[in-house]
Amino acid sequence: MGLPLNSTTLALFIMAIISSVAYLFLFAIILSSRRLRTNTNILVICLGVCDIMGLISPFVVITDSVKERMSVSERSCLAGFCIIVCFMFAAINMHILIAIERYTAVFQPFRYQQLVTKGRLAIGVMIAYGLGFLCGLIPLMGWDNVQAHKDMRLPWRGKRMCYQFFVTR
Repeated sequence: MGLPLNSTTLALFIMAIISSVAYLFLFAIILSSRRLRTNTNILVICLGVCDIMGLISPFVVITDSVKERMSVSERSCLAGFCIIVCFMFAAINMHILIAIERYTAVFQPFRYQQLVTKGRLAIGVMIAYGLGFLCGLIPLMGWDNVQAHKDMRLPWRGKRMCYQFFVTR
């Protein structure tokens, strides 16, 4: 079974490269000036890291499968899916942190400096990445094994569901 190389895969690859370059440009701008290192921009950088890793990880899986046997192995597929889920949930948590930080800035502007500190932001970012990592571990716990559910009448019964995401038949 070969790799699915079609216009969709090529478009996703081009989009991932453009997005990654744009995020790297944003990182360089924010980190070059001390005035731009605000709490919101720090959270935007953390969100950008999640997005870049989430964009690059499917192509790491494809590259790993090219090195092996030109087919997506079960190990590569499941590991890639776990990485994608991990960074997807971390990005969602970053959006929530940005919303909370902006809400505090708008509705409590006089207490903002006391409520939103760099230390609290660091704790929030660590919690966001930690929750994303925990959610990313769920596929490794065996939820993708349909063979355990023999009563289900599915066309892919007995196969690993992970293949449904990366391989088209």
